[in-house]
Amino acid sequence: MSGGPVCRCPESKKPVAERRWRVTQRYCNHSAFNGYHWTPSDYSAVRCMECRTSWRTKAQYVDILQDAHWDAERGTWTDKPANRRHGLWLGSCDADR
Repeated sequence: MSGGPVCRCPESKKPVAERRWRVTQRYCNHSAFNGYHWTPSDYSAVRCMECRTSWRTKAQYVDILQDAHWDAERGTWTDKPANRRHGLWLGSCDADR
C-alpha cells in the first residue's frame, strides 16, 4: 500500500537493499493535520535520493532501508549523516517520544 507517486527512476529497478531510497519518517507522522506532533503510524515516509520523489508506504521493504538525514545548512535530505552542529537527524521518530 502506498500514498503518493512512487519512484520510477532507474533506482526502482535495483534490488531493494541497493536502492538509494531512504526513510524520512519511520512508522510515524508529523503533519499539519496533527499539529506537527509525533503520531505513531503504520506508514513510513520514503524518499528516492536520486529523483527526489517522496511517498508514504506501509510496505515491509521499509525495514531494510536506511534513514535519511536532514542537512539544515543545505536545506535538503541527504543519505549521509549531517555534521551535528549544522544538521538534524530526522529519520526515526523515536527521538521525539
